[in-house]
Amino acid sequence: MTRMKTPSCLPLIFLGVAMSACQPASLPAGRTIVSAPQVPTEQDAYVKETTYNAAAEIRCSGLADPNQTACPAGVIRRQDGASEVHVTGSSGARTLYFDASQRGLRADPSVGTFRFSIDRENIITIGVGEESYTFPVEFLRGD
Repeated sequence: MTRMKTPSCLPLIFLGVAMSACQPASLPAGRTIVSAPQVPTEQDAYVKETTYNAAAEIRCSGLADPNQTACPAGVIRRQDGASEVHVTGSSGARTLYFDASQRGLRADPSVGTFRFSIDRENIITIGVGEESYTFPVEFLRGD
């Protein structure tokens, strides 16, 4: 087993597969995250005529033209607490994946290094290569 970078990280072993409890998932190209079904309509709001549980404009850069600082985004909340955010800019689209703890896991399509941070005000910042996305945790949770 490889040595963990952070002393507080504990390995988790499920069905013989080791995972890190505090490092984002790293998946080979072409693999997808198997997600639980979406939260049913009786348990969460849905944006009319979409599959999103919520929609908003989020701060973005790099996915849009240089003058655009906000991108339309929709979130799909899963029954296991995981979520995905679909972002659209003038030059493409990106899907951001989160676990049940609202920790960023990865982006599709990936265009570089994936970075995740959350500040004291519960604002999430995701970096994907030269792109960045910023929004409150509440967008994922629905609080």
